[in-house]
Amino acid sequence: DYLSKEENREIALAYFNELELTGNFITAMRKALSGSMHLPGEAEQIDRIINCFAQVYYERNPDTFGSPDSTYILAFAVI
Repeated sequence: DYLSKEENREIALAYFNELELTGNFITAMRKALSGSMHLPGEAEQIDRIINCFAQVYYERNPDTFGSPDSTYILAFAVI
């Protein structure tokens, strides 16, 4: 819940930057969104979390998808 607040975006980005999010997209999502991370119930909060995940994943894997937006759309669709 804390990481899903807009004012905590930088902390959420720092959280995802600490994880190994290279390689397979689905494996990276599992690493990022399981364990100590629990997605909140509200769609807007989930959107913020997935947006941060997608940004960090794209930065680490720039050749996988065409843009950070494509990464975000796929991540949200998988959720």
